[in-house]
Amino acid sequence: MGITVGIDLGTTNSVVARLNEDGEPVILKNSEGKQKTRSVVQFRENETVVGEAALRAALRFPDTTVRQIKRYMGDEKWEIEAYGETYTPEQISALILEKLIKDAEEEIGGEEIDEAVITVPAYFGAKEREATKNAAEIAGIEVKRLLNEPTAACLRYGLEDDEETVLVYDLGGGTFDATVVNLSQKDGVTVDGVKGGQQLGGDDFDRALYEEVMYEEFVDQVDQDPAKDDELEWQLLETAKEVKEDLSVAESAWATMNLGTESYEQEITREEFNEATEHLVDETLDIIDDLFDSDNVGSKKDDVDRVLLVGGSTRIPIVQQRVEDYFDVEPSKELDQDMVVAEGAAMATDLEQLEMKLDGDFQGEGSSVFTDVVSKTIGIEAVDLQSEDGDTRFVPVLEENTEVPATSEREDFTTVEDGQTSLEIRILEGGDPDPEKNERLGRFMLEGIPRQPAGEPEFRITFRVDEDGVLHAEAENIETGEQADTTLDIGLSQTGIAVAREQHEEIPDVR
Repeated sequence: MGITVGIDLGTTNSVVARLNEDGEPVILKNSEGKQKTRSVVQFRENETVVGEAALRAALRFPDTTVRQIKRYMGDEKWEIEAYGETYTPEQISALILEKLIKDAEEEIGGEEIDEAVITVPAYFGAKEREATKNAAEIAGIEVKRLLNEPTAACLRYGLEDDEETVLVYDLGGGTFDATVVNLSQKDGVTVDGVKGGQQLGGDDFDRALYEEVMYEEFVDQVDQDPAKDDELEWQLLETAKEVKEDLSVAESAWATMNLGTESYEQEITREEFNEATEHLVDETLDIIDDLFDSDNVGSKKDDVDRVLLVGGSTRIPIVQQRVEDYFDVEPSKELDQDMVVAEGAAMATDLEQLEMKLDGDFQGEGSSVFTDVVSKTIGIEAVDLQSEDGDTRFVPVLEENTEVPATSEREDFTTVEDGQTSLEIRILEGGDPDPEKNERLGRFMLEGIPRQPAGEPEFRITFRVDEDGVLHAEAENIETGEQADTTLDIGLSQTGIAVAREQHEEIPDVR
């Protein structure tokens, strides 16, 4: 039997960890000897490159280099074409996973890795979670569990008191989520609620710095407009990223670029950076406000005993200061913000020996060590009987922040036409009353309805979310007992996965 590892599949960087003989999590280095692998995929004519080498050569292959794919997980419209082939987000992520596993196997002396606990943002919905599982299946990896990133961080940090309420502030390269968690020796990690944004992260801080501080000065010095040159703009964004990182340890930093006959240099202060990016920090705190205002979240802001900083972007000083001011609690950052999630995922690979302890260690026979919640309300699109125009509305079935695994049902559904013999159930995720403002997850049919006047048949809709956050749906005619097929394909079907797997195997050597 192969080894099980924990994988933090990140927007900017990805990390792999495993448990050593003493049960402690250790990071597995990649083939370049680094703990972090850049989540970048590059297609070339005769090879496929993943990681730092792909990033360094991005300007040579601008049209076939993919970055930030995590932001597009579950997006059925996103695709990239390279050398006559078309690839989905699942396939791009599968290439990253293949690189991670290949390098990790080499690091541990050639032992086979066949199973993984893979982390996902806590706010990921059904589509994004299913897409992540599909990516692993395409790469030939069995997913032992999908684990929310904040839960992984809490497992790694452990307890500081018998019971405490923790806010996990997770700001990565491309995503943000805030999760309020209740920790105790008795119940382990129990997620109380989560809110987040899939398009908010360190990359947005880079762009804000570039647009607000660097852009005009660059144009003045070089007399070129990077907004009209994708390659030039990308170079400036990479420079902005370097400046951002330098400003985390210094009060000022230099942005420099050599363009052959022209050069650009600009000294940028931390104050300028703070002014350019403060609105992004405000966005994260607004999300936290929404979290505590949620009806299904029991904890309040004043209940928070400890704040955990997770994700490389939490090294930004203004982020740390604003979070401390918001909670009036100095955030915990003693563990490596880039490694803590992967290390927590590694700890979750052995649940039988996992139990919450005061000193942060885990041992003994642990059951129910952690419990997560549904991140977004799930429901169906139904005809609004109060509308004269036959408009539809969103009807919640399973509310956000419900503890998982969870099952919820509603029975107040019927037909809208006389003699109707089938019922189409359209599943949505999001919670907005307007169906068009929600994510469409899929649809399925309940057939064989006896012909009756409109409004007489009664139907039960049941949604079940398993411990991985994956959705299962069912519809039943209460009178006849007739049930719909409970299989709901979200993202790729099994046939689609098989086709993607074949295509994956034909991709030129991944390195």
